[in-house]
Amino acid sequence: MNEYALELHFSENLIWVFTAFVALVLLVLGAGILIMMRINRYKEEQRRQIRAQWKDLLAEMLMEENVGEQDLRLPPEFEAALQKPFVRRVLASELVRTQQSLRGNMNETITAVYNQLQLADQSLALLHSRKWHRKAKGIQQLSSMGQYQVAELIVDLTNHPNLSVRNEAQLGMIRLEGPDGLRFLNSLQHALSEWQQFNLLHQMQLYTGVELPDMDGWLLGSQQSVVVFAIRLCRLFQLFGYAGQIEGLQRHSNTAIRREANQCLHHWGLTELYTEEMLRKAMATPLAQPLTA
Repeated sequence: MNEYALELHFSENLIWVFTAFVALVLLVLGAGILIMMRINRYKEEQRRQIRAQWKDLLAEMLMEENVGEQDLRLPPEFEAALQKPFVRRVLASELVRTQQSLRGNMNETITAVYNQLQLADQSLALLHSRKWHRKAKGIQQLSSMGQYQVAELIVDLTNHPNLSVRNEAQLGMIRLEGPDGLRFLNSLQHALSEWQQFNLLHQMQLYTGVELPDMDGWLLGSQQSVVVFAIRLCRLFQLFGYAGQIEGLQRHSNTAIRREANQCLHHWGLTELYTEEMLRKAMATPLAQPLTA
């Protein structure tokens, strides 16, 4: 009976210790969550204050004529604030966000202000971050602001293990180099998702009337998603000169490639069994502009 009582007492103590441990863990987790929430609220309030402080000054700078041809003179308090990394990160993000909502010459003005404030160093620090979301943000900022000197750094990231980083790097190459930025396809190691192909094609639509790189290597390559993407490029830009290669892809072993080739030729009005004379005429047709519809 005594042994049973001892075992019962030991079990009760063990349960009590386990319960106390779980309660302590939950208490620590709860405290950690509350601290993180307070930190995030504090940072968001700081961002709001920075935007409010700089709003009028940035608007005045953006309205200046030839802003890129003269040195900006900031009030002393703004000069001091600009030395703080957090302020620089907020300003860089704000300028990129503003640029994405505008078109035309205003984009050039925003880029000039970004350069005048020397925010590229801050964006470059994000690019070199080990955290994927910061790295992707750095790519977006540098490519959106036309920092062509970092193109080789960005092209190396088009095969990054993280999906968001490599997607942003691929889009960034087109922002920086236009159609020539598609050179990343030559060494692509990861398949292009349907969503990423849509984004890349949407970005490519900005380059009407620009000569595209040679498609043969992509159409005849071993990376199946690149072949599909190249066919879609040919269809979008009406590159009839590649009708012969695309006709041959109707007999490819991959179902997606066969389907895309068939849809492209059908869109062009060429049937699956079109004649050699139709092919000759198609290949003699000059390169056309991208479709607008």
